[in-house]
Amino acid sequence: MAPEPVTAELTYQRLKREVMHGRFRPGTPVISQSIAQEFGTSISPVRDAMQRLAAERLLHHQAGGGFEVPHFEASALANLYAWHQDVVRLALRHRDSGADAEDLLPRLLALRDDDPEAIVQATSDLFAVVGRSSRNGEHGAAIEAIGSRLHLARLHEGQLGDRSAELVTVWSALSSGPASTAIAAIRAYHRRRLRRVPSIVRAIYVP
Repeated sequence: MAPEPVTAELTYQRLKREVMHGRFRPGTPVISQSIAQEFGTSISPVRDAMQRLAAERLLHHQAGGGFEVPHFEASALANLYAWHQDVVRLALRHRDSGADAEDLLPRLLALRDDDPEAIVQATSDLFAVVGRSSRNGEHGAAIEAIGSRLHLARLHEGQLGDRSAELVTVWSALSSGPASTAIAAIRAYHRRRLRRVPSIVRAIYVP
């Protein structure tokens, strides 16, 4: 691969990771020149990365030009959790019975609730397995995209408590038993978050 595409892709991946992990507070402008200087690259790949992140709704076009991190509003976060639940349930209804499910159980059993990064990564991996098991590949792509937008909120779900045990419960329901059991577990997982949306949003804005 030519140097330019490599630089552009690495710039995109690094900036996406930093946006998802909350380096920039919601509503904060993301300055392309500052990012280019920090990353040791030109403005062009940074702007390209920002355009891609805006298309993924991880950044927002400012009215006067430039980009900023979108604000987290309670209603919007509730809609995002609900949309995630809807797509996961669709994926389960179109599940390929012959699909091989990755065995995440050993890693889930080793999780600690005081390690939010590991919890969030395991959450993403768990739902990615659901997406890959669907006969409709669009379900997996949608689950990944929504998960990226939920990443910051998931980092601030610690107030829910027992998230490691919760993931084990969800995985057990997904791995065995009828589809109705899996769907019920998915509904319970999202209900916990929908009830705490206002406090999750407040936690995101705490310095």
